[in-house]
Amino acid sequence: MSRAVSAQGLARDINEFLRFKRAMGISYWRGEIILNGFMRFIAARWGNRGMVALDEAVRRWSSRIAGR
Repeated sequence: MSRAVSAQGLARDINEFLRFKRAMGISYWRGEIILNGFMRFIAARWGNRGMVALDEAVRRWSSRIAGR
């Protein structure tokens, strides 16, 4: 069963995740770029507060570029 997310909630989760990684001494800069791109994709498609199933969002984000 997939979890429903919003861009607003995902942004909060991403920031907490990045804080955690950096507290462990991992810079995670490339990962931050990818995660922020995913969050912007969700915001552009469903708005900041619109909810979407996480598996649906990942599937659409991944399939937007051929061969990904």
